[in-house]
Amino acid sequence: MDRIWRKRHTAVLAGCVLVFCFSHGALAEVETVDGVEWTYVVADGQASVGGGKDAGGHCIPAVPLSTTGDLAIPAALGGHPVTGIGNHAFDGCAGLTGLAIPDSVRTIGFYAFFNCHGLTEMILPEKLDTIGVAAFRQCTGLAGISIPDGVPEIGFATFLGCTGLANVTIGNGVTNIGDEAFWDCRALKSVAIPDSVKSIGYGAFHGCSGLTNAIIGANVSHIHPHAFDGCDGLAAVPVATKAPDPPDFSCLAFHPLWDLAFPPIFESLGFFRSNVPPACPLGSD
Repeated sequence: MDRIWRKRHTAVLAGCVLVFCFSHGALAEVETVDGVEWTYVVADGQASVGGGKDAGGHCIPAVPLSTTGDLAIPAALGGHPVTGIGNHAFDGCAGLTGLAIPDSVRTIGFYAFFNCHGLTEMILPEKLDTIGVAAFRQCTGLAGISIPDGVPEIGFATFLGCTGLANVTIGNGVTNIGDEAFWDCRALKSVAIPDSVKSIGYGAFHGCSGLTNAIIGANVSHIHPHAFDGCDGLAAVPVATKAPDPPDFSCLAFHPLWDLAFPPIFESLGFFRSNVPPACPLGSD
């Protein structure tokens, strides 16, 4: 089973790293604001920083990759309101330490902040409604983040490898925590999953070895395999008891934490060791 998981994990990563560098069909434009050269694209009268492509189809970053320190995204570029952060917009800006995002921004694209190792803090706009796949992947210096209520999903690998991430607030509008969303966030100590969440994906909190407290909301109906695998600090994961039916918890979701986590979590919901499906025996990996 473990070999199957590793094979699936590798295949999914390979399929996602190579995609999603597209523009809106508009040419990239450049404007210098406060000494910073910003590249942006315009669609339907609205601007997105980054997200454009050069003649070879490669992503054009929002700012030069050599940019360091704290930045503030302009509220408007070329006379157009900035409403988006494009795919790969700050990918590889390792010297970026902080970023102020205007309230007008609604979307953050795929891999937008991939490998921004120096990024330590960021406040997301309250009206944000989309965070793309792997948007903050490998932001190893990021210490805390709060997901606004308007964001419905924390997608695949959004915070994968954010090893310094210690504090996360998940908004009350999130319904799905995707596969590997918080994979290897070793500094994360506590997480409260709100009642709005219905599904926790494959390996969502895999390798969060510093996690000592996790509370799962009342409406979670699926916790997929390896969701909390490697969370060695967890002694139990309380699940709200008002759910009408026992949730569909994979027998691998908490492996290898069965002895610590299983009895106090599930017995109040009527889900006992005897319910483990034969195809996935207790203790399998």
